Amino acid sequence: MTERHTWEDSISRLLQKALSHKETYTVPISGFSVSIHPNVYSPKYFPESKWYGQELEKLIEPGQDFLEVGVGSGIVAMHVARAGGRVKGVDINPDAVAITKKNFAQNGLCSEGRVVGGEPRDSSYSSASQSPSEVNAATAAISLDSKKGHQEEHLPAADIRVSDLYTALEPSSRFHYIFWNHPWQNSSAVVKELQTEKTLDEGYKALSRYMTQGRDYLHEGGNGAVLIGTSCYADLKSLNKLAEENGYRTEVQSQGGSLLEDGTEEVYYILRLVDLQEKP
Repeated sequence: MTERHTWEDSISRLLQKALSHKETYTVPISGFSVSIHPNVYSPKYFPESKWYGQELEKLIEPGQDFLEVGVGSGIVAMHVARAGGRVKGVDINPDAVAITKKNFAQNGLCSEGRVVGGEPRDSSYSSASQSPSEVNAATAAISLDSKKGHQEEHLPAADIRVSDLYTALEPSSRFHYIFWNHPWQNSSAVVKELQTEKTLDEGYKALSRYMTQGRDYLHEGGNGAVLIGTSCYADLKSLNKLAEENGYRTEVQSQGGSLLEDGTEEVYYILRLVDLQEKP
């Protein structure tokens, strides 16, 4: 694993590069055409979102309800929608909400996991051949080939909301999986570039609320899980202690990693929170 000070230097440089963009730009990622707003955490420079999305795409089954907290550019949620999951997303940043809706539309996706062609995609499907110009930013007009001939449908906008964690959700909302790539840093004793709402959660206070309130939005009977996207550069000891304080234990759902553009190594985890308060 790369030394922490080396990683901080690398991340600081990448954050500065990401902030150098003054207008929305578009990059290909995982077969998607992804537009990125300058005020949104960029999967062009930070590869963990792509990794989380690929792992969750393998986990989610068609028709399962999925909530992503902190959607960013929408890359994780789009992977889940491509797998056929029924997706909702929230983010405290209005720019993230707007750009995620745009990305869903221009890739022929909606909250019901429907895609160009009318059926959920499996993980081998690539949307690279689908031109963004064929998709309207509000709705995607798609042509469906069938034995009955051509039929035009309008794809509804994705259900992505401005929200501080769960505040914008209906109390009756229930999900099979809830996921958050949480801000990894929990102390302001980090380099200034990491002292933003995208990267710093002082004392993991927001993460604690995510854990505590998350169990109220899961399907009953153990048919669901709260998941956390994290890394070797988070305070894993504090995270696990916080999970215990909130009545959980953590299990590693997935583990992997990637290299930043300068070769700096990052190790990623998707942690499943096992609810110790759940009735047998």
